[in-house]
Amino acid sequence: MPAYLNSLNNFILRSSLPPEKRQQYTISISSHPYPGQVQDEDVMVGGLVSILVALCVLTGYSIMTASFVIYEVQEHHTGSKRLQQISGISEPFYWIINFFYDMALYMVPVILSVAMIAAFQLPAFTERQNLGAVTLLLVLFGFSTFPWMYLLSAIFKDTEMAFIGYVCINLFISVNTIISTSIIYFLGQLNQNDQVREE
Repeated sequence: MPAYLNSLNNFILRSSLPPEKRQQYTISISSHPYPGQVQDEDVMVGGLVSILVALCVLTGYSIMTASFVIYEVQEHHTGSKRLQQISGISEPFYWIINFFYDMALYMVPVILSVAMIAAFQLPAFTERQNLGAVTLLLVLFGFSTFPWMYLLSAIFKDTEMAFIGYVCINLFISVNTIISTSIIYFLGQLNQNDQVREE
């Protein structure tokens, strides 16, 4: 391909020059073989696909957990929370019951996600027996996201703004984490490839 392009470019160059100067000008090309290996490219492409899969899962969970804040903001601003406290429900009991109810609802998509990951054997999540760690990570994401969602629910007055704000905060933190982890992973892969070539 490079030799063909070189011949074509020389033809175009010489056809645009006057006949007496055609032999004076020429385009030369040199071609060097690609130093990488196909395996290196496969590792990089596989890593990029894994990152895209993780971003898709992340987006889904960010939107899904943000949907729980709608109920909290509504309850806070309609006064139904105050009504429950007047009825005799203590503040800690209210939040504990809310947390366990939200976690029970949250576990349904977690179980379905883990079942899909296991069924399709996605390498990003199942390689080196990572499925248990991924399951634990998804469960702990719920444990961490609901308490601070309860804290943020008092700030928002509008349920739509609470939903959008919570999705944006989740995505910002999570995407930055994935990007920084990916950079470290790819730098490690490049460093590993350089060491193999030196040997």
